[in-house]
Amino acid sequence: MANLDLTPEALSERNTLTQRIQDQVVRSIRCGEIAPGQRLASERQLAKRFGVGLHTVNRAMAGLAAQGLVERTRGRGTYVRQDVARGVVPVVFSSRLMTLSDSSPFYAELVDRFRQELTGAGFRHQFLLASGGSPREYVESLHPDSGYWHTVAGVLTGVPLHTFEDELAQRGIPVVTVGSSNHGKHRVWPDYPELGRRAAEHLVRRGYRRIGLITPCPWEDQEHHTVGDFRQALREAGLGLDRRHCVCGADFSRGREAMQELWARVGPEDTGGDRPEAIFVSDDMLGVGVAEAICELGIACPQELAVICQATDGVPIRFALPFSTCRFNVARWSRAATGLLDRLIRTGGEEPARIALKPRIVQGETT
Repeated sequence: MANLDLTPEALSERNTLTQRIQDQVVRSIRCGEIAPGQRLASERQLAKRFGVGLHTVNRAMAGLAAQGLVERTRGRGTYVRQDVARGVVPVVFSSRLMTLSDSSPFYAELVDRFRQELTGAGFRHQFLLASGGSPREYVESLHPDSGYWHTVAGVLTGVPLHTFEDELAQRGIPVVTVGSSNHGKHRVWPDYPELGRRAAEHLVRRGYRRIGLITPCPWEDQEHHTVGDFRQALREAGLGLDRRHCVCGADFSRGREAMQELWARVGPEDTGGDRPEAIFVSDDMLGVGVAEAICELGIACPQELAVICQATDGVPIRFALPFSTCRFNVARWSRAATGLLDRLIRTGGEEPARIALKPRIVQGETT
């Protein structure tokens, strides 16, 4: 009988081979190549495939069983456990945005959609809140040195991870950034500039020329996101944006006051006022208050004032008026992001992948 080599070098080599077999099985589960309940190749077949002895394969299978990934039955073989997911996918959002009453309905719906999509794809989801005001603080709040990050299959994030994203990629863990941030190698984001453009074009096509705006963006920052392209589309149509027709920097929860301010500023037409014919409300939470104010002021829409408002399909926000809207679909957003992450986990794609979600106009009764 040959002597068993128990030198540190030999033990280290066997441990490396064992880990390689385990990593391959885990990778196959994550990629969906091996499904829950499916039988693995026999230990003899695995030994031949990896060029190792039966003892090494047996030790690898025992380790996977100890992790709760497989079940071993004498005479039947080794099966992936029925309750095994393809891996954990953390979904990261800013704690500030998740707790703001103005934005929480949207993020609550988005989080629920991600849960549904990840579960349907066979992943186990975990939601993490990142705190801070800068990318570095966000990353630090997630404890990047924790062993947890060595176990995840992929990451969906609504906050920029910067260099931590690169570290995860080096470990074979893809990251998909969701939201309007310009950060991230792989991104799925709602095309807010296109939303502004389509809202402007909708109003122009209907013949409105004096067009105003109610937005949370400051007047000095009008080249930002939605408002910048709204303004550009008006310029291309030969129209300007009169500051008297705009309420900028409006608080999300004070749409009612913003609309009252606008109407008081421009004055009644019969006293020489120069009212806008139409306005674009660039945030749905602002739109709630704007609709209330229009009803209270007795403004007839669209006869006295046409309104188009930003909105999101699937988010339970009710306007007091049947607004025409320019909207994104939250289900498409979550489906696209999860689908991209799934593809990256399966293929390990190296090239940047970016998906811009386009908005659509939904005709209401206010334009």
